[in-house]
Amino acid sequence: MESTCQEETSHAEEAVFWHRQERIVAVNDQACRILGYSRKELQSMCMEQVAPGVPIKTGHDKAC
Repeated sequence: MESTCQEETSHAEEAVFWHRQERIVAVNDQACRILGYSRKELQSMCMEQVAPGVPIKTGHDKAC
């Protein structure tokens, strides 16, 4: 299911992050463009670094 969600959001107009316990494990192209980081840089960060104070939605909030 995870790869299906990633495929469906790969060209989304919004930044999309996949994370496990707040560590970023994957991002879409738009996240890289909006934030100005490479995919590798974002995957070395945690959600608090890119969205401090923003409530984080989990896969339980919405299913693809």
